[in-house]
Amino acid sequence: MAQNAIMVPQSKDEKAGINSRKYEHRLGIENRMAYVFPTKSFFQGEESLELTSFSYSPHLRFSFHLPAHSPLKPLYGDSYWGIGLSQFYFGNKNELGNPFALYIFQGTRLASLGRKIQLNFEWNFGVSGGWQPYDIENNPNNKVVGSRFNAYINTGLVLNWQLSDFVSMELGSDLTHFSNGNTQYPNSGLNMVGGKLGITYKLDTRSQLPKAAQSVAEFQPHISYDVIAYGSWRKKGVEVYGSKIPSPYTYTVMGMNLSALYNFTYKFRAGLSLDPLYDGSANVYGEPIIVGPREPNPGPIIVQPPFGNRLALGLSARSELVLPVFTIGMGIGRNVLRGGKDFDGTYQVFWVKARTSKTSFIHVGYNLKDFEEANFLMLGLGFTLNNQRPD
Repeated sequence: MAQNAIMVPQSKDEKAGINSRKYEHRLGIENRMAYVFPTKSFFQGEESLELTSFSYSPHLRFSFHLPAHSPLKPLYGDSYWGIGLSQFYFGNKNELGNPFALYIFQGTRLASLGRKIQLNFEWNFGVSGGWQPYDIENNPNNKVVGSRFNAYINTGLVLNWQLSDFVSMELGSDLTHFSNGNTQYPNSGLNMVGGKLGITYKLDTRSQLPKAAQSVAEFQPHISYDVIAYGSWRKKGVEVYGSKIPSPYTYTVMGMNLSALYNFTYKFRAGLSLDPLYDGSANVYGEPIIVGPREPNPGPIIVQPPFGNRLALGLSARSELVLPVFTIGMGIGRNVLRGGKDFDGTYQVFWVKARTSKTSFIHVGYNLKDFEEANFLMLGLGFTLNNQRPD
C-alpha cells in the first residue's frame, strides 16, 4: 500500500470547529420530451386506437453532491446521486396508461466547457408502475406491455450551467427503455430518445466542509474480485408452427458471476467474468395436439428439455464506472459450454451495484441476447475481495 496521500488542507471554518455536513443537498425539477421508436405495429397506429409517437414527463429530483472540500473530490470529481419521481404521458391513457417512475440516478462530469459550464454523464434506474397491460378482452391491442410494473432505464448527456452559487440549469439528451425483463408476457418493451430541460437549487445556505482535514491513499493499480449470486423468474414465448405463443408457466433463473477486474483508476475497472447459469425456460418447445375436426383444440403441449439443456457456462468481458454509493457496468459474453440452441449467440449484461459496506453490495442487472432479445432480470447480492476504494 502506498504511503503517499492526497491531503485536504483545513479551512478557517474547520479550524474554528464548525460542524458541517458530508454532502450538499439539492432539489431539482425537469421536463422531458421524447420520441417513441415505432419498433412495433402498435406504435405505428396499425393496431392502436390512438397513435403513440411522443412522450412528456415532469420530474422531481433530490440529490447529494460532493462539496468542494470533500476528500473524495480529487478522486470522483463533480459526482452526484439521488432519487427522482416522474409521471409519463404518451397520449394513449386507455391502452398504455400514464405510468409513474420512482428511480435512483447518478451523474459525473465528463468535461469542463468553461468556468461555469460542464458536460455530465447521467444514468437513471428504477421501477415504473400504473401501466395498462395487455389483456385479451379488455386491452387486446397493446401487445407490447404485459405488466403493470416495468423497469425504467435511462442514460444521457447533460450540459450543466451554473447560474449562481445556488442555482444551475441543465440541458441534455437521453435514451429511455421500459421493460419487465420477461417476468410477464408480452414484453416487447418501449424505447425513446429525447431531450430535457431542468433547474436545480442548492438547499444548503453555506459551503459544506468536512469536520477535519482528511487524506486518501494515492491510487495504486490492482486487481479486485467480485462474487455475485443472483436469481429471478421469467416467462417464455414458445414456437409452434412458425409463430410464438406464451407458455403458461413461470420459469426460474439462477446464476453467478465470478469476476477478476483490473482497477485502472478509482473510477474505472475492467476484466473478465465466468458466468454459470441455470435458465429453466431454455430450449422449451411446444408440440401441437392433433384433434378431430369437431373437437376443441386444447393448444400445444409445453415440453421442457432435460436438465443439462438448461445449463450454460459463459465467459464475458466487463467494464465498470465506479462512483460513490453506486457502480454501473456493462459486458458482453458468449456461452462456451451450453446445452441447446437457446444459449447460442452472444449475451449482453447491464447492471447497477449499490454498496452496503466496503465489501458487500446489492446487484440489479439485465441480460439481453444478441443485442435485441430480452432475456431476464438479475437480482442478487455480491461481495468484493481486495477492494481498495477509499469510501
